[in-house]
Amino acid sequence: MEKVKQALSDKGVDFEFIYHKSPILSLKDGIEILKINKGQAASTLVLKAEDEYIAVISSGNSPKLDLNRISDVLGYTQVRLAKSDEIKSVTGYEIGTIPLVGMDLPYLVDYRLQSYPFIYGGSGHPNYTLKINPLHLNKVNKIIGLIE
Repeated sequence: MEKVKQALSDKGVDFEFIYHKSPILSLKDGIEILKINKGQAASTLVLKAEDEYIAVISSGNSPKLDLNRISDVLGYTQVRLAKSDEIKSVTGYEIGTIPLVGMDLPYLVDYRLQSYPFIYGGSGHPNYTLKINPLHLNKVNKIIGLIE
C-alpha cells in the first residue's frame, strides 16, 4: 500500500484510504460496506495480450468484459485474463488487492467511471479501499484508452 500512497502523493492527487475490518470480496459487499453507488465500485483486472500485460479498471455498472473487442481495439490477435501466478509475478499483488494506481502497466479505463466525483477500488491492501477522483487516474497511470 505504501507504493500506491507514494505514487499518489508524488503526483499531488487527492485520495483517501478507507479501512474495513475484513477484505471486500464481492461487489455487493463493497456497495454495502462503503455505502456507494454500484457504478463507483472499480475493480482492476490484469490481461495478457500476447507478450504484454495490461491493467483494466472497470465499473460495477459495466457488462462482462469483452476480450475480443479489447483485442480488436488494441490490435492484438489474442487477449485473455492473466492467471493468478502471472498477476502476482507481474504486479506484486494478489488477486483481490490489485490497486487502481501505481503499477508499471498500461491501463484501459471504463469510461463510465468518469461520471462520478469519486470511485472506490483496490489499494494494494485487502483491508483498505482507495477513494479517488477518476479524472486523476491519468495523473498516476499510463492510460492507453477508454473502454465501454
